[in-house]
Amino acid sequence: MTTDMPSKINTAKLMLQVLGWLLIAFGAFFMLMFFGAGAIFRAAGEEGAAVGTAVFGVLGLGIGGVAVALGIFHLFTARGIVERKSWAKVSAIVLAVLSVMNIPIGTVLAVFIFIGMFSDDANAWFVEA
Repeated sequence: MTTDMPSKINTAKLMLQVLGWLLIAFGAFFMLMFFGAGAIFRAAGEEGAAVGTAVFGVLGLGIGGVAVALGIFHLFTARGIVERKSWAKVSAIVLAVLSVMNIPIGTVLAVFIFIGMFSDDANAWFVEA
């Protein structure tokens, strides 16, 4: 049994890590941006500022929180690939399908994930575990 990760699998793992960190950064930025916009509404002191603050806070927390959670799941899946967990292959494929819609960066990275997960190396990598 070999412990060296095949290059296609390693590339797929790296692409998942890149997507994961990008999603975490995007989510954190989105939360800060929306909370900042809410603070600007609040500071303006206009009528309805409290509603604007609440709406921007909820949107920022919701969208940013989902992005951060997805990013963490990408990193968790990459770790599962390293540990040869069979669920990680399925998870990587599902995450790649979702990433295809993020044109152009997500699409390009998803292609590398598909190549790695549908290769003969992947079949051998996850069976040997």
